[in-house]
Amino acid sequence: MQWHDVQQNTEAWDALRLGKVTASQFNCFMANQGKTFGEPAKRYALQIALEIITGKKSEFSFTNDHMLRGHEQEPVARRLYEETNFVDVTNGGFFDCGDYGDSPDGLAGNDGVIEIKSVTAAVHFATLKRITFDPAYK
Repeated sequence: MQWHDVQQNTEAWDALRLGKVTASQFNCFMANQGKTFGEPAKRYALQIALEIITGKKSEFSFTNDHMLRGHEQEPVARRLYEETNFVDVTNGGFFDCGDYGDSPDGLAGNDGVIEIKSVTAAVHFATLKRITFDPAYK
């Protein structure tokens, strides 16, 4: 495994991710719990194959309101995490593991990573009612 100190959503970051399965899309493969791949997994496999064949970033990308809200709230969440846990969070960069990789939202201290999720009010309320984190985020 090799770590690259690059900022997310830059050309250098895109180049490192090219043709690799990334952790942000693992849910596509895990959704059927080991059974036959569903359509999301097949689409993602095609995307990766085309990136390998063409050497170009996939045309399949999107943004939605939830993602935009997450980008806006991430710096605030990072600062709150730092203040609550007395730890500095630095650039997460990109962890290259050969055929796959991961870009955590930050490196927490000397031995941790942070992945920030900015959920909707309804999801947050359900978490408060449950008195524990959503099992999907374990």
